[in-house]
Amino acid sequence: VSRGLGDVYKRQIADVIKAISAQNPKFAQAIVLKEYYGLSVAEIAEKLDDTPRNIYFYLEQAKKIGRQYKRDNEFPSTLRGAAGRS
Repeated sequence: VSRGLGDVYKRQIADVIKAISAQNPKFAQAIVLKEYYGLSVAEIAEKLDDTPRNIYFYLEQAKKIGRQYKRDNEFPSTLRGAAGRS
């Protein structure tokens, strides 16, 4: 049975989120709330009971980890640009 690109993409995104969470769960929470749910930094700070300054830091760290993970795991070029966009 052949898997569609959507299934592959979902699995790879899940792998990236796991890699980010392994570094710090707050990094993963922040990036998911921002990129998947579309929350603002202020909304994320409120949800995570943290400061906007820390949320910006979490997001930047999550993006760095995601970029490195994708480089290390040879993601197709169509996925390389997907994470790390704000």
